[in-house]
Amino acid sequence: MKYYAGDIAHGTGMLNLKNIVDAVNTINSIVNQNQPDKKKEEPKEEPKEEPPKHDRSAGRPGPAPSNTQKPVFTTSGAFTPSLDMNRYWRFNYGLLGPQDRVIYEKMEQAMLAEKPEIIITCHREPTIKYLMSILIAVIEDNWALFYVENSLNIATRGNEAKIMFVYNKFMKDRNGYAKKMEAVAKKVFETRVKDCKTRYSAELAIHDYLVETVKYDNTDTVSSHSPVGPLLTGKGVCEGIAEAFGFLCCACGVKVAMVSGTLNKEGHRWNVIELAGKRYHVDVTADLGGLHSYFNCDDGFMRQTHGFDRKTECTDDQYNFYTVNKSRFKTVKDSEPYIRDRLSKNIDSFEFLIEEKTDVKQILEAVKRNMKKSGSINAATSNNGCFRVIIK
Repeated sequence: MKYYAGDIAHGTGMLNLKNIVDAVNTINSIVNQNQPDKKKEEPKEEPKEEPPKHDRSAGRPGPAPSNTQKPVFTTSGAFTPSLDMNRYWRFNYGLLGPQDRVIYEKMEQAMLAEKPEIIITCHREPTIKYLMSILIAVIEDNWALFYVENSLNIATRGNEAKIMFVYNKFMKDRNGYAKKMEAVAKKVFETRVKDCKTRYSAELAIHDYLVETVKYDNTDTVSSHSPVGPLLTGKGVCEGIAEAFGFLCCACGVKVAMVSGTLNKEGHRWNVIELAGKRYHVDVTADLGGLHSYFNCDDGFMRQTHGFDRKTECTDDQYNFYTVNKSRFKTVKDSEPYIRDRLSKNIDSFEFLIEEKTDVKQILEAVKRNMKKSGSINAATSNNGCFRVIIK
């Protein structure tokens, strides 16, 4: 019998995870084998609901039945805000093939039941890299597994594997921490989401809440990598922030899951959201500076700074922040009518996106050209072509 230990260790910076590239590449290869390429043009039709197993109750404190679940929230149609702490979107599960889904479900049920280990039979060689990739898929889908480490140990004999899970310090009182986080979700729902008319506005309210209340901080390396840190202490890194965003959105009725990749070639985690049957990238961590640079982006925009191989199928920009606000422009010159309009209405803070390469100096010059009243520019910030101007 062979024994192996696998770990995606907590690091510093933008989630410097040991071996995350290998694990993510493995799950991407699995996904790509099971996801045939779609035709570029498809007939327009009302988005269909996903199979029931893609949406599940988190099932605390024990495993939920595997064959009696129904979809608990949709992505289109009228939005009625509601609070349900047990909702989550099995996005990564939906990308896997049937045999890998079986392992995913066994892992998920075992960890929800706090089992120390399970024995499974794989359809392929049970390498640590392969099994870690399935573990990551489970954890990225389900915020309720915040007490499980991105790590496992295995012992193998042929295609049979004993999987030994690694739990963190939150496991002993996971229900207590969950209740505290649920109290935060209730507060966010009551103060920010309850009166929202659309999923987009609910998502925006939750995004802005986290931007306003969370500081990027890795002092507590366990807390910061889980939703506990951002929600209960206001501190966290990309993994914890993405989990917190996913939890709050799903609890309020908006479909969100977490995904892995890189940001500026460093290991990183962010979210994928589904609105009206279309998927978008959301990176709250990268927006902590106050802009909405990564709010509902397509694959093309994200690849300018992020690395990922998974078929996220984020091909639309209808619900991109700047598209919705009609503040997305090809060139600086194209943006000047928008700038003049903001200034004429005495709006002292506004942001917009310039698609061609532009620096802050060019933006400052454009604003000064369009100023009719006396005043000065207090600040101008940028992030990947997105700019905010504040007038004093």
